[in-house]
Amino acid sequence: MADAPPSADETRIWRGRAEDHFLWGGYPALEPMRPEDRRAWLRDFRRTYLERDLSDLGRVADLDQFALAQNLLAARTAGLFSYSEVARELGVAVNTVKRYVRFLEISYQVFLLRPLLPTVTARLVKSPKLYWTDPALARLLAEQAGAENGAMFETAIVDELLRWASWQPAPPSLHFFRTHAGREVDVVVHAGDRFLAIEVKAARNAHRTDVRPLTEVLGTITGRGLARNARRLGLVVTRGCEVEPLAPGVWAIPDCRLFGPAAG
Repeated sequence: MADAPPSADETRIWRGRAEDHFLWGGYPALEPMRPEDRRAWLRDFRRTYLERDLSDLGRVADLDQFALAQNLLAARTAGLFSYSEVARELGVAVNTVKRYVRFLEISYQVFLLRPLLPTVTARLVKSPKLYWTDPALARLLAEQAGAENGAMFETAIVDELLRWASWQPAPPSLHFFRTHAGREVDVVVHAGDRFLAIEVKAARNAHRTDVRPLTEVLGTITGRGLARNARRLGLVVTRGCEVEPLAPGVWAIPDCRLFGPAAG
């Protein structure tokens, strides 16, 4: 027998938990704290990382410059990443930026999402998208506030997908996808013969216009032979409360239902 749909009270609880996670991230130490104490904890965490953890990873001659790089990278979360552009803004060599990003990667502060392309070489050559691995830290470093920020909401969703993927016995691959015409889908989850294309919208409701990129990209993936006979599904993840069909094989789903108790 199918589970009963969630009540209005349950939906409000899950929605509140999702909003809290979006604003404050996933560090367990923050859960019992008041908002002002959470902000102080995050600032202390950032300072500890700069003063102690970096000495274990490698030498950084200018901590102030590295801290500025953190701020700049957090402001670029969920966007296409260019080492040369960041190097120009910081006034440093490209290799310095590469070293900074590598430090952040191996300490699990940032993640580079590669494009879905037919070969590993092609994926590594094309520009990745950079994501901060905790939305609260990203907001603190980028000095962004509020739940309407699309890049920060996308960061929170990708962070949860990374966590979910790491728990799987055979972790699926995560990429983003862009057609030659410039049509892009935020995340493609690929596991065997299954493709899940995900578009992230910080709005409360999905719109029919959100469907076109998903259907086009899913068709392009199959047409290229990257997923012959694949089972395909498209999702538009929102900050709303209702699951609803948008088109054949494409659904709108709230983030709290995608990752919350109803997801199982």
